[in-house]
Amino acid sequence: MLNKAGAATRHSLRDPDGFLAKAGGRLFRVVNPAASAVRLDLVNRPAFRAAMESGALAKTWRLEPSAIPAEVATLAAPTQSQVYEHDILPFVSYPSEWSPLMLCDAALHTLDMQKLALAEGLILKDAAPTNIVFRGSRPVFVDFLSFVEREQGEYLWRARHQFDACFLLPLLLSLEAGVPIAWMLRDFLHGVSHEQAQRMLGIKSWFKPGLIGTVAIPAALSRGVSAVGSTHAARRKMDSDERARFTLEHQANSLHAKLTKLRSRLISGVSLWGDYTTTRGHYASAELDAKRAFVREALDSTGVGEVLDLGANTGEFSELAAAAARVKAVDIDELAVSGIAERARTRNLDITPLVGNLTQPTPAEGWRNGETSSLITRLTQGADLVLVLALMHHLRITGGIPFVEIVALLADLTRRYVVFEIVPPADTMFAAMARGREPLYGDCEIGNAEAALQEKFEVRKRLALDNGRVLLLLEKR
Repeated sequence: MLNKAGAATRHSLRDPDGFLAKAGGRLFRVVNPAASAVRLDLVNRPAFRAAMESGALAKTWRLEPSAIPAEVATLAAPTQSQVYEHDILPFVSYPSEWSPLMLCDAALHTLDMQKLALAEGLILKDAAPTNIVFRGSRPVFVDFLSFVEREQGEYLWRARHQFDACFLLPLLLSLEAGVPIAWMLRDFLHGVSHEQAQRMLGIKSWFKPGLIGTVAIPAALSRGVSAVGSTHAARRKMDSDERARFTLEHQANSLHAKLTKLRSRLISGVSLWGDYTTTRGHYASAELDAKRAFVREALDSTGVGEVLDLGANTGEFSELAAAAARVKAVDIDELAVSGIAERARTRNLDITPLVGNLTQPTPAEGWRNGETSSLITRLTQGADLVLVLALMHHLRITGGIPFVEIVALLADLTRRYVVFEIVPPADTMFAAMARGREPLYGDCEIGNAEAALQEKFEVRKRLALDNGRVLLLLEKR
């Protein structure tokens, strides 16, 4: 719901310490009086201010009563709450839309915030992945209500179970069993339990060293420990606060080292489409150069500032667009999106990678379907230009989406322009996917496809490639 515009609306209903409110294109945090003192101190601490300036932590500042918009003040008045304001990040994605590498980066960033908290006499009260929002390909910690005072002698991180369930175990299952992140983090507050992970990995969890202590033993122990016993254990304290803090810091450092090793494994992974740019048998070198030139000229001539790349694949054209625009790159392949994320991070490109299936996009979810917005809602009218390159046959054949519906979606998503690649049934890739059923897809014939597109768009430029495909620069009617 963070991207939803309109009058003052209340969000994040689960946290008793406060809630988010959005009004007039601004984002506010209403903090209950009992939780205000540490937060007021927090935004003024040099370490936290430095984290905000570096982009690691969302910029947050307290508002004086006279600066609070009336509609937000009305929400805060019943409890005499304090009001803070946050920087709004360009786009909010959800954990089920992250690639494994993005989830790993979010986990490492969460641990960095835990270490920052411990150094300041605080601790993270939760480890929900929704505490992280990506600015481009870099994680930003956004929930400053997660920072609470650490009790004297407290040596157990009560959020450790949530960290394992929402970060560590999904990453292990992704690497060891190929389970998609989207399947595990649709419930982004609870993720995967140790018992569920052990059942999915089976006997392997008892024989592989990296899994025994992380999955098998915790699963066995959790089956034998009552809820009452675990609650009592979580309340134990050490006599020495120095030892308690050392224990927590050691745990954070150990987890960080473990996640860093997992990240190295993720980087070395190869996507199904990993060698796509060098194995495009349906594109001769000259045709590929012509396609690149067409897209580059379209970007230059339109001068757009926001680009959405649907079916981004390796991210080649996302990177081309990112030379002068902010880009959202969507692809169904997790490892392809991991590759986009890593290249965007290392090259400092403003690309927000997303794992998304346009035929079954992320729905609105949570309590009364109101805690999160659907992917399509968040993408709608969010780009000046939409790239749709070598995608239509996937949507039409694999997804079974009529071409006229594809056109309607594009008209909803773009504010003005679309660069579209028509892939006709005679195309070798189309034929390989259709498997003799090409006559069923008459709406993808070049003439029919262009006619359908011109119902919603005007053709500004057209290029017919030697391989039979057609590139169009379209402007919305």
